[in-house]
Order: sequence, then structure tokens, then C-alpha cells
Amino acid sequence: MWYARQKGLAQPPELHPVQQALIDEQAVQCGACYNGMIIKASELLSKVPRPNEAQIRSAMSGHLCRCGTYPRIMKAIQRASEMTAVTRRAP
Repeated sequence: MWYARQKGLAQPPELHPVQQALIDEQAVQCGACYNGMIIKASELLSKVPRPNEAQIRSAMSGHLCRCGTYPRIMKAIQRASEMTAVTRRAP
């Protein structure tokens, strides 16, 4: 997940909520898609902090997951949304 660090999403050793959520949901399998998924999902969450399923599907529609973990990716983005909502509320 080095690519996300290069894009300024997180500073080591911290992970961006999208990165952590993908790990938590076991959504990353072969690794072919996750860099693009992380960047696109974090972009979506920066614009729409609490996206619904249709918004997530629309945002991620251009990304192909060879392993077919789309349900887990969806759950991961929803989880990341919840994680960032908690972070935004913290003092």
C-alpha cells in the first residue's frame, strides 16, 4: 500500500481509513487493483463523506477487480466512511 503513502493519504506507520478497511474486510486478494481502489475510494470519501451504495458503485465502476471481491470492497468503503466519520467528530 506504498502507493497511497506516495499520494499523501497517510504517513507511516499510520494507514488511511480506506487502507485499514480493505485489510479489515479482507478485500485485497491478488493486489492488481488495490492501488486504484484506494485512491478512488479516498477521493470519493473526501467529496461524499457518507456515500450510499449507488454512489460507491458509480465511483468505483471504472475499476476492475480480477478476484471478484466487489462485495468486500463495498463493505470496506462503507467501513472507511464510518471510520472517517468518527475521526471527524473527535476533538
